[in-house]
Order: sequence, then C-alpha cells, then structure tokens
Amino acid sequence: MCFDSKRLPLLKSQKKTDSRKYLFVAIDDFSRELFAAIFPNKTQFSAAKFLNQVIEECPYKFECFYSDNGTEFKGKENHEFIKLCKENRIEQRFTRIKRP
Repeated sequence: MCFDSKRLPLLKSQKKTDSRKYLFVAIDDFSRELFAAIFPNKTQFSAAKFLNQVIEECPYKFECFYSDNGTEFKGKENHEFIKLCKENRIEQRFTRIKRP
C-alpha cells in the first residue's frame, strides 16, 4: 500500500490567509484500490486517523506501506502513525531521500 499527502490549493473564493487542507491518499499495489480523505493539517495524528480509516475500510489486510519521508509518516517510537503500524503489524518502507 502506498501512502502520500498533498496540500490542497485554495479555491477562488478563499483568501491567501485562509487555512489550507491536506489530502491523504493510499493506493493498494495489488488491487489498485484507492482510499482518500481530507484533513485540516498534515500531522502524525491526521496520518494515524487516515491509516485507521484505511484499515477499517479495506476488506483485506496489508503487510507493508510505502511512503515518502514526511514527518507525518516517519518518527520515533512515540509517533502516533508508527504506533498504529506496530499495533497492526504493518511494516514501513520509505522512498530514498531526494528521489521522486
């Protein structure tokens, strides 16, 4: 399963000072099933909520997730996203730094 997040652009009716929202996306490599959700921020807590939604909605278990090295996905043992991965026995893999 591949995870990523992206800051959404402002709508025409929004001001530059308005807060931005973030899109979290997960795509299963095998089935090409897509999961997406919009969150108010790009934090470890939003990433953990998204992962929890994917786990609940996905009809099968996955063993590994692949993402970039963003702080929402990577950290130390007390990181919410990492805790949730360990609880669900999901291995983490990351892209090489400074590679697309």
